[in-house]
Amino acid sequence: MVVARALKANPELKIMITGNTDVTASEQYNDKLGLKRADAVKNHLVKVYGIDAARLSTESKGEKDPLANTANKPMNRRVDFSVVK
Repeated sequence: MVVARALKANPELKIMITGNTDVTASEQYNDKLGLKRADAVKNHLVKVYGIDAARLSTESKGEKDPLANTANKPMNRRVDFSVVK
């Protein structure tokens, strides 16, 4: 995983993991689902790659930041990574 390699190569690096969803369910449900998605990725980085959990933050944008229209909604079911300064 590219993110895990970057974190291992740069011990000072901190990452925000943002969960996103499509618009299939209610906004409230999608906000929770987005956070679950981000938390699952965080847990994977910690358990599989040994990344310190303190270096990883999570949040959800739910359905608020789509990449694609509804015809391509699977593209909206994703996580995004950003560097925290």
